[in-house]
Amino acid sequence: MKYEYVQNPTAKRPIILVDKYIGTDRKGDAGIEESQFTREVLSLKNSGVTEAEVWINSKGGLWSASVGIVSAMNNSGINFTTINMGFADSAAGHIFQAGKKRVWMPYSLGLIHEIQGFGSESVLDAMNTSVAVMLCSKTNKTAEEVRGLMRDNTMMDADMAKKYGFCDEVGECDDILKFTNSSEAFDEGQTQIKKLLPQNKSMEALN
Repeated sequence: MKYEYVQNPTAKRPIILVDKYIGTDRKGDAGIEESQFTREVLSLKNSGVTEAEVWINSKGGLWSASVGIVSAMNNSGINFTTINMGFADSAAGHIFQAGKKRVWMPYSLGLIHEIQGFGSESVLDAMNTSVAVMLCSKTNKTAEEVRGLMRDNTMMDADMAKKYGFCDEVGECDDILKFTNSSEAFDEGQTQIKKLLPQNKSMEALN
């Protein structure tokens, strides 16, 4: 199996990076594709992996891609810890909520909003209901309350995410790798953090 998103597949607790557009963008550039993500998750499962981390730093993407990724995570039998490393916006936020344990770093943000696209009112309403269900499943908010947050284009910080139940805990800046349990994961994590930091700046410039 050739892994694109899993950084250390032989580790006891592999790290999966979600640090690109979710799906394929309008220019045709592939980001985090649900089909590849699903195959990698199944490969980890078949190799005996029971726990994994998903490090998220993405401004979002396609609803349809996020649904496939969330389904793969929920049905794999792997216990995922999702970590918001910078941004868990839009479709990336759907993926973040699929973690059995959801960790939000204190400097991280997450935007939730209604579906942006074309379609009949009934189709868009069904899609927005789907998003609300994914987002509210582990929070202390109802689907209706989440729809209100979506309509308001709510940008959450760590305090708000914790208050509303959109995360289980706020991480610590000085110990970001405390969730890993191997030196291999630590070394890989240090490398990936260095790659992620300049991407934050470029993504902010696009907004």
